[in-house]
Amino acid sequence: SERHPSRQYPSATGPIDVLCKAKNGDIVVLEIKADEAKDSVFGQILRYIGYLKRSPSGKDKNIRGIILASEPHENNEIFSKRGI
Repeated sequence: SERHPSRQYPSATGPIDVLCKAKNGDIVVLEIKADEAKDSVFGQILRYIGYLKRSPSGKDKNIRGIILASEPHENNEIFSKRGI
């Protein structure tokens, strides 16, 4: 049978849904929510970014996070304007 890679990447702060590298070399963390992206997801993705920045592969790299959700949370615009 054919093996497919796992979508989740294990970390000390919990499983990262999707971890990838952009064309420019940035590390990109994708957090996928089937429903509403509550404000707690911002803390979740920031923990993942912090973990990766402390890791040898993330040292001195630009790491960014993207949240994908079917429904935005009412506070998302506030976080967005603050650059989070």
